[in-house]
Amino acid sequence: MHGFSGFREIKLGRWTVLEYFEDVRRLLGAMGYRAFAPEVSPFDDPLARAAQWEEAIEKILVLTGAEKVHLVGHSQGGLDARVLVAPKGPPVYTPIGWLTGRGYAPYVASVTTIATPHFGSYIADAVERDVPGHKVAVRTLKRAMQIIAALIKRRPQNVDDAVKALTREFMLDGFNHIIQDAPGVRYYAVAGDPISDDAVAPLLRPTYELLNKQPPSEGGGPNDGLVTVESSLFGNGLPGDNGEAPPVAPHGRANWQALGVLQADHIAEVGLPLHLLRPNTYDHFAFFAGLAQVVDDAYTAKMTLRMDGQWERVAGVTPPRVGAPGVRV
Repeated sequence: MHGFSGFREIKLGRWTVLEYFEDVRRLLGAMGYRAFAPEVSPFDDPLARAAQWEEAIEKILVLTGAEKVHLVGHSQGGLDARVLVAPKGPPVYTPIGWLTGRGYAPYVASVTTIATPHFGSYIADAVERDVPGHKVAVRTLKRAMQIIAALIKRRPQNVDDAVKALTREFMLDGFNHIIQDAPGVRYYAVAGDPISDDAVAPLLRPTYELLNKQPPSEGGGPNDGLVTVESSLFGNGLPGDNGEAPPVAPHGRANWQALGVLQADHIAEVGLPLHLLRPNTYDHFAFFAGLAQVVDDAYTAKMTLRMDGQWERVAGVTPPRVGAPGVRV
């Protein structure tokens, strides 16, 4: 499930020039999994996008005959997944309109979010800052994005609500209170932190440095260029050497399992080849291949995620045969 401003693929005639989850579907297909990457509106609020994801997943269930899917959401795609799976309740009016869960949990086995702003993003706050000159420039840019995307996708777009939904105030005071986790669904979270400027795409270096300068109390700290590690992991830390889970940060969800932190920026996490010199420290193929096995009920090995995207299997645990059938979205 792609994020804000995302897409399935960009083509020139018959040729695919850019794919959001670069070659991941083909990799998982070679492993014996059925993997899909539908496309929804690049600019819209999570509730509107969740309805579009549900329509796409219904077609996948009919096509495959599967009873459930595993959802993997990058960035805003993770928020969409949460709305899709959350129990239905009385709609609550918010700054982006009415919001409630869609109750799709009976058809979902697990939700994995990658660099999803569960606590919102300071960058979205900066975009929405109420400064006269800044506000005029941002409004002009939003309108241009909305018109261009609407023409390309041939459906209305809502950039205003899409950005507002990513702010810290909306996520902490609204979204997280309304959108609750569904019983019976497993929840996993992954973060990104390139550690060094050298591993950050030039496009993201200004925001990467900005977030590193902000105190955690104001939404800053280690980040992937757009989302902090704390926000991505939903307030959960990684287990220590003694295996004990660290305390959950305020606003966090203890039932979410933090899988690890990738040494990758927000673009590289899904394999988008937009770096002038692609860092070789992170392998997105290794990450997604291992993730498929982590959420696969037929794969019983215990695995831990390294920053380079590689997974380490616990010694003495023997996995079952390779290529166990499954469905991945």
